[in-house]
Amino acid sequence: MYLFKKEKEARGLLLWVLASAFMFTVFAPLDAYFSNESEFWFRLTQLLPVVGACFAISFLILFAVAEVLYRCIGKKKAGWIVFTFLLNTLLYFYVQGNFIPRHYGVLNGVTIDFDRHPVYAWASIVLITGAILAAVFSIFVIKDKIYGFGRFVCAVLLGLQLVTLCFSFYKKHIMSAPVRSEVVVTNRDLLTLGQEENIILFILDTFDGEDMEDLFFRE
Repeated sequence: MYLFKKEKEARGLLLWVLASAFMFTVFAPLDAYFSNESEFWFRLTQLLPVVGACFAISFLILFAVAEVLYRCIGKKKAGWIVFTFLLNTLLYFYVQGNFIPRHYGVLNGVTIDFDRHPVYAWASIVLITGAILAAVFSIFVIKDKIYGFGRFVCAVLLGLQLVTLCFSFYKKHIMSAPVRSEVVVTNRDLLTLGQEENIILFILDTFDGEDMEDLFFRE
């Protein structure tokens, strides 16, 4: 395995593979899960095996791609040019996914009217233009230092994502853990009704608001 060599090109590509696979298959789904855990019908213990399998598969695929690249152009001039664009692509997706807010409403399968959100499109265009310019700048200015810089960037991204996930888990599962109380919920007299003036209350806590409006205003 060429990527397990101690050469700077191999180490740079290997860290890029690890950072890319982790971001797309571990950080993104777990961050979304921790932020909206009450909206999902499955538990974290059910999600983790899937995340682990996806990470392993994506790591192997990216590793194979990087291995081919290193064998073909690893130490050539084209090698660090390709690595520069790979690194900036990783940075683009990280910034685009974490720092460009998108509020499309409830994602319930209804077609999104993207014409009502032009700011998001322009922000993405500006960001990808900046990523391309940064790649060109790196090619002409950083040159042979790009592998060292890339290893540093990939390590920082991995660290930031690990800290973010740990903090999200701590905030969701430890800080907000329910306090034990003597009051408990039971099914005692659950279906018992009085002789008259009974009030039955239905709590539709997961009912979609748009569906409720359709019921209220249906002609």
